[in-house]
Amino acid sequence: MVNVIKNRYLVLAVTLYFVTAYFSIGHNSPDEYYQILEFAAYKMNFGDSRFLTWEYFYQIRPSIQIWFVIIIYKFFLLFNVNNPFIVAFVLRAFSAILSLVSVFVFIQAFLPSIKHEKSQKWFILLSLFTWLVVYNSVRYSSENISEKLFLLGFSLLFIPRFKKSIVTSYLIGLLFGLSFEVRFQSLLLIIPVYAWLVIINNFSYTGEYRDKMVGISRLFHITMGILIAVGVCVLVDKWFYGNWVFTSWNYLNMNLFHGKAKSFGEQGWYFYLLVAVLLPYGLMYIISSFMVLKTHIKNPVVWILAVYVLGHIVVGHKELRFLVPVLCFMPLVISYSLDYILLNVYHRFVWLNKLWKYSWYLNCILLFFVIVLPSGTNVYLCKFIYENYTKPLQFYAITEGGNELDFYKRRNVELVYIKEVSAVKCSNNKTCLLALTCQQAQLNTSFSKNKVVYDNCPSWMLKLNFNGWLDRAAMYKIYELNSIE
Repeated sequence: MVNVIKNRYLVLAVTLYFVTAYFSIGHNSPDEYYQILEFAAYKMNFGDSRFLTWEYFYQIRPSIQIWFVIIIYKFFLLFNVNNPFIVAFVLRAFSAILSLVSVFVFIQAFLPSIKHEKSQKWFILLSLFTWLVVYNSVRYSSENISEKLFLLGFSLLFIPRFKKSIVTSYLIGLLFGLSFEVRFQSLLLIIPVYAWLVIINNFSYTGEYRDKMVGISRLFHITMGILIAVGVCVLVDKWFYGNWVFTSWNYLNMNLFHGKAKSFGEQGWYFYLLVAVLLPYGLMYIISSFMVLKTHIKNPVVWILAVYVLGHIVVGHKELRFLVPVLCFMPLVISYSLDYILLNVYHRFVWLNKLWKYSWYLNCILLFFVIVLPSGTNVYLCKFIYENYTKPLQFYAITEGGNELDFYKRRNVELVYIKEVSAVKCSNNKTCLLALTCQQAQLNTSFSKNKVVYDNCPSWMLKLNFNGWLDRAAMYKIYELNSIE
């Protein structure tokens, strides 16, 4: 049955992920753009140093993801294709492929540890089609790429046919090392795996395998794979920054010892309980996590969750996206909990059938919106300018709103920030555009006589400007003040 389900949903999963990758233009968090694509633009000599974040100058960001962007960009240049939006789509498609491969290997590795057939089915469905999983799986962010590299290496540990392969051991180490180099916080994923291998180190929780799965020699090979990956990435960082640098040490030094992370705000330990608002499964994530602490304490996934979440609770600065690297484990955690209920106390919870059914319906509705909606409206603005203005252009804006995204701009664009519209001074030999937010456009009606070339300020939305949120959104009405042919 398991193989039938996997084959049945394979085509659907691939289709959904690639469609999502196509439509999910933009970035989920500023770091996804400013510390990858903006760095790449600067390295390729068409980025402005004004828009580089402080992390670049303190050399705390690893460059392996950045170099991959540069390689893809220059590959397309070989065919005279100089379109950053195509490159960005390829990056999202790569993320989708990596996500699908790692999730399928994960399913193959851990499906035997689930006893009830119904729980197995939900494990597969939730792993592939939870809206939050799909949305994050196409992100070329450090959180997602690090998570999927680790997940792939971790899953290979638990597939019996790879148990005695030295090549696989080195591959696992390389994947762990790359996961660390993409996002240093993944050390909190790797450490509990090592601890589990040393202390528990068997398949006993699956009920299938009783022999030791990893000996000292294999641990050595995995460790060597990690060191090789880290060594290569140190060399790659040297090429990027122009000097020998240990970005991992710089990151630790700045954020921990110099307290830089604290400057972005601190939250209490309870902050991550906000995951409960991520319908329909957010609350289930929390409840199931506590359940498996009791029912599956010897499971390596439980060790990973405990160390990773506790580690992030201790750190003062918190963001929900920091939990993305453990998102891939939550379908398994929910399935373990469902497994326990079905096998032990289901007669007390017969209403669960309706809960699962309605939760799934809600998930499918949210999944539809995730598939068709962009990640950020500001990139649509960049796309409009890129496709419609190839001659010299002056672009005036009062509100930043992501207009400085160098990776998505042609070199003909001169970006000019002003404090008030009276500061606009259009050049006669350049097309001149003025970008006003929806609220600014309402306050400056004198420009209404000019040609509106871009408008994502529907009148009905202006009535919903509660607490001034529309003023801060990257939603614009763009006027063409003069043009050149």
